[in-house]
Amino acid sequence: MSNPFSSRFIKSGAIPFFGEDETIAETLGERFEKNGRFGQIIGPHGTGKTTLLGTLLSRLVAQGRIVIATSLHDRQRRLPKEFLSRIEAIGPEWEKTILVLDGYEQLGYPARFFLRRLRRTRRLGLLLTSHRPIWGVPILHRTAPDFAVLQQTVQHLLRETETQIPSEELKELFDRFSGNIRLVLLELYDRFEAGRSIS
Repeated sequence: MSNPFSSRFIKSGAIPFFGEDETIAETLGERFEKNGRFGQIIGPHGTGKTTLLGTLLSRLVAQGRIVIATSLHDRQRRLPKEFLSRIEAIGPEWEKTILVLDGYEQLGYPARFFLRRLRRTRRLGLLLTSHRPIWGVPILHRTAPDFAVLQQTVQHLLRETETQIPSEELKELFDRFSGNIRLVLLELYDRFEAGRSIS
């Protein structure tokens, strides 16, 4: 049996966003449009920003939007060349296009200025995630550590297995990793690989 916590099962888009509101993607989509297709999702590491972003993007694509997305990593100050090439190839459909940057706070000022200017001159959408608020960008949603979300996520991943993880064990991991769900799932991956009993 494959590891239910492997990267292909927990990557962005593979897990639905669990939270207090099942219609949150619809709500955020409407808010994003009202803000002129401009906004940010903010929150600490591992609290569901990327997962929520994936859910929202699926909705936007279904509405006919063209999405050009990239994920930025630690100290990545410049925009990836592939991302820039895709922007150059947009053609006449600027107003249907949404640029998406996961981890926007990594970018240096020149790249940020370029994106803001592009948004104004080409009237395209700009959707960001960040660990802290970006000045001048409307906040669509704030994610936060949520133990119930971890429970729902783990139940979803284990739905086709006979494995169960006691709530107290999940809570211990949740507290140990300060609510970072991504780190909890990585720990569960290691335990599953090691064949430890988590029933």
